[in-house]
Amino acid sequence: MKIKIFFVSLLLGATLTSTVGVERLKAQKKDKKYTSTRILSGHVLDAEGNGVPYATIRLKNLITNEVRAASTKENGRYRFTKLKTTVDYEVQAEHNGTVSRPRKITTFDQRKEVIYVLKLSSSQ
Repeated sequence: MKIKIFFVSLLLGATLTSTVGVERLKAQKKDKKYTSTRILSGHVLDAEGNGVPYATIRLKNLITNEVRAASTKENGRYRFTKLKTTVDYEVQAEHNGTVSRPRKITTFDQRKEVIYVLKLSSSQ
C-alpha cells in the first residue's frame, strides 16, 4: 500500500512539474515573439524647431537594402512598427529639398521603442 501511494505521489509530482515546464516554455515563446520586433517613432522638425507636416521618411533595411517610406502627420510625427531586432536600419527625412542627417538603429541597441527627432537642414 505504501509503495502504491509513493508511486502515485511520484507520478503526480512528475505531471505537475512537466505541466509547469510546458507553461513556462509557452510564456518564453510568447515573450520571444514580443521581443523580436521594435518600434521607431519621432518628429521631423524644420530649422526653427517646428513640426514638418507631410515630410517623407525613408527607412532602409541595411541587410536587404529594402526601403519603406511614410509621411509625417500634420504635427510632424512619424511611426514605423514591426522592425526586426536582428536587422540594422537607417532612417532619414526629406521635405521640399531639405534632408535630415541619416540616423541608424543597430542590433546592439536593445530598446523596444526608439525615438528619433529628425531635423531638416538645407546643407548636408
